[in-house]
Amino acid sequence: MKKYSKIIIIFTIILIAIIVLKFITNVPVPTKISNYLVENGYIKNNDLFSKQISDLSLNEYQYYVSKNIPATYSINYFSIGNFRLTKNLDNYQDKITTSLTEIYDYKDNSLTYTYRITSNDVNAIFKGEYKETNKEFICQKEFAYGVITNSFQNTICEGIELQVSNFSLEAKLLFKNATFINYMKKQKVE
Repeated sequence: MKKYSKIIIIFTIILIAIIVLKFITNVPVPTKISNYLVENGYIKNNDLFSKQISDLSLNEYQYYVSKNIPATYSINYFSIGNFRLTKNLDNYQDKITTSLTEIYDYKDNSLTYTYRITSNDVNAIFKGEYKETNKEFICQKEFAYGVITNSFQNTICEGIELQVSNFSLEAKLLFKNATFINYMKKQKVE
């Protein structure tokens, strides 16, 4: 009996140790996502992570624009609260400023954008979405001041479509772990 009791005690201790270790090492998926983003160069500020993509900082970009020098500024944001990746891309060249804000929602794989172009003669805003399932791209002029011909609008929309499709790919490649993607898809869509 003594030998049998020792085996039961040892087995019980091992079982308890395994359960405790499993409990300790079972890190919630949002924490794993946060750690992954930090490991990939994102800076955490509460539930929002940011990563400058461009070589120029925002201050440097604004300085170049004030000196009429071509410049680009780009930054990504990821919200752990709603599982959205946002990219802001600002460009200045030949006295024309463009600003593109793209939002990829991991819960439903939707991608929406807002594009603004300003110069001395034109101020316009385009909004739309990109549907990955059927490669449908929607580009609608929301506001326009100045003359925007159909060919100019088509050129703008073609440029936006290229940027948006690149961002869609970038968003899909950000998370290499399928567990993260599946977790985000299972979250309640607002």
